[in-house]
Amino acid sequence: MVRRSRPLKAFGFLAASAILGGLLGPVALAGTTIKRYAADIAPSPPSVPAGSTAAFTLTITNLADPQQLGSANLTAPPGFTLVSASTPSPAGSASIVGDTVRLRDLSLPPGETMSVGFDATAPCFPGSYTWGLQVKQANNFNGPPGNDFVPDPDQVSLTTDVTGTCQLAFRLEDPAGSGSFTTGQPSHAEKDATITTVAFTPGGAPVIVEAEDGSGHRLTSFTGSIELSISSADPPGGTLSGGTPASQADGAATFAPSIDAIGTYTLLASSDAIPSTGWATSDPFQIVDDACGPGETCQVTIPTMMEVETTNTSSSGFTFLSVGVEDIDCGDTYGHAPFTTLIDSTEASTSGTKTETVTIFKQFVNAQPNNGAAHYQVCFSRPASAGTFTTLDGTDAPLVDGEYLGLLPPCPPQMPEPPCIRSKNKDRAGNVVIVLLLDENDPKHR
Repeated sequence: MVRRSRPLKAFGFLAASAILGGLLGPVALAGTTIKRYAADIAPSPPSVPAGSTAAFTLTITNLADPQQLGSANLTAPPGFTLVSASTPSPAGSASIVGDTVRLRDLSLPPGETMSVGFDATAPCFPGSYTWGLQVKQANNFNGPPGNDFVPDPDQVSLTTDVTGTCQLAFRLEDPAGSGSFTTGQPSHAEKDATITTVAFTPGGAPVIVEAEDGSGHRLTSFTGSIELSISSADPPGGTLSGGTPASQADGAATFAPSIDAIGTYTLLASSDAIPSTGWATSDPFQIVDDACGPGETCQVTIPTMMEVETTNTSSSGFTFLSVGVEDIDCGDTYGHAPFTTLIDSTEASTSGTKTETVTIFKQFVNAQPNNGAAHYQVCFSRPASAGTFTTLDGTDAPLVDGEYLGLLPPCPPQMPEPPCIRSKNKDRAGNVVIVLLLDENDPKHR
């Protein structure tokens, strides 16, 4: 019995010792000891504009004891692009591999803090972004998961706020990024001709769209695609060619677009890499049938139907003609030209009157029930801002949908006041020829 009782006493003693040890504290095993760190990442300046490249500083403090902190991997949030990294202080090395800053050979003692600076480009979308950080005891980032440090939740701040959005603009900032811009806006052009920033000049400076950061500076690091499309068209129906860039570099794309139908247009610049709120709409511009400089004659011919011509009497700028841009109707029973004519000018240096000749071809005239020249009248439209005019029946033209509309009267022999009809007759070929006297700014008639 004695021999049996001794092992029982020994067992009881060992069990008690184990329980007592549990009460005194945890078992300290090197592979499972919790090693904590504090970390902070700060941009400079405090907020980062969308798309901009900013300087950042990462600081890490070793909260473990007695282990050193040897290495770390800092992973950029989605959308950020790492540019460069400096040497850590007080010791170690830094390198960029893809979206990660690799910190090695830090040998950071307990209670000490290290820092490293790096540059990164923010994404084009606003928001709060969190960096990823993995810290290890080993200087070469080796070891099983038990070798990892864990963050102290009360002492880690790895969030960067991105403000504003990237945007597109029809302009080009100077290479110094000083805020000085040249225009990239499309200007007036003839149908099917290359649209440039210079009116009616296919060889002029190209249409340019640049990507800009949240502070309105050219985003030279931008590599996303930029495209053009028609934003608005009056009347609708035109097709854009050249909506993809002729070239793109340093955040700017140049274009050589053209449109195959007359009208008033705006273009939309878009990119999948920029929020739609940052897309750009161009200023309005005209696509016309023909444009003529000082002393030149504009002429538009629609075979078997009509021909219109006018001469630019200004010393500068352009006069331009379009036929069939839209339809106007004075609600009368007279004969009219088959299509509406739009005549306008841009950058003209003088004001006054202009003469326009409308020839309605014999083929069209003879197809009408009444083909005499006297039967033809001119339905005329003028913007409300230009004021009313005297109509064929001697009254003021009424305002219809924002425009004064009515039939033109014949010009009086003495001191004719535009708009009016100077002459109306048939030529030897049987065409109806109508000569109009118009104010310099008078646009549409039929």
